[in-house]
Amino acid sequence: MKSSIYKEDYSFQQLLSASWDIFTQKFGIILIILFLSVIPANTISETVKDLPLGRGITSMFLLVLISIIAWGISMLSNLALAFYVKSCFDAKTISINDAFSMALRRWQPAITTSILMGLLLIPAFICLIIPGVVFAVYWSFALYSVALAERSGMKALEYSKSVVGDRWGYVFGYYILINLIILVPVVLLLITMTAAAASLRLNEGMLELLAIDVGVSIIGAILTSFFTVFQIVLFLNYESSMKRKSHTAKGQKLSDERLVEEQVVL
Repeated sequence: MKSSIYKEDYSFQQLLSASWDIFTQKFGIILIILFLSVIPANTISETVKDLPLGRGITSMFLLVLISIIAWGISMLSNLALAFYVKSCFDAKTISINDAFSMALRRWQPAITTSILMGLLLIPAFICLIIPGVVFAVYWSFALYSVALAERSGMKALEYSKSVVGDRWGYVFGYYILINLIILVPVVLLLITMTAAAASLRLNEGMLELLAIDVGVSIIGAILTSFFTVFQIVLFLNYESSMKRKSHTAKGQKLSDERLVEEQVVL
């Protein structure tokens, strides 16, 4: 599926449409990619909740360590999804195995880059909220800069900032819009499920309660995966736009230099 995503700047409607097309056409594969890493990560997290770890320093350290492991595992799905979605737009669709193989090669740079970003954003949010929001948007493509542009560390953050460029307001607005689209059904679902769960607790319907919890988790993961697809599509479109503008600027510079040289000769 060769797309015009690399040839023109997409509007929000076009971005949403392209994301929806990929999401619906490749829904089964996207779910497999998601759950191959999300299920182990969630299993680890849920297991930790049931452990009688206490409140000591050792217990807290263990909780943090296990949480980091779960976070690292879940990151694999985002990396694999980035490679898979890009391959669809490149008309060279790869297998799930290839997607995870490529993700594993960029896993370590992705983890270190994410940690660096967190260390830089936390002080920004603590000191002043606005700088934190500004840089969070600028660096929101950091993971895809690591995976698809093969940057890492500060270079990945700088590349992400370059991709956003002077369109910070658009990116921020798009994130708000897509989150609203996702949050509305989630909130309605949570209200319904919470009411049902409260009723089941009163009636001791533990099996049904477990089914509701699992259902909410799955639906939440599916909606989150759509946001991830949208973010990847946005990155691909804006990156190609950045490259086109850079190429045009270089061409104009060379043209100007040649014109100056010709004038000097005359």
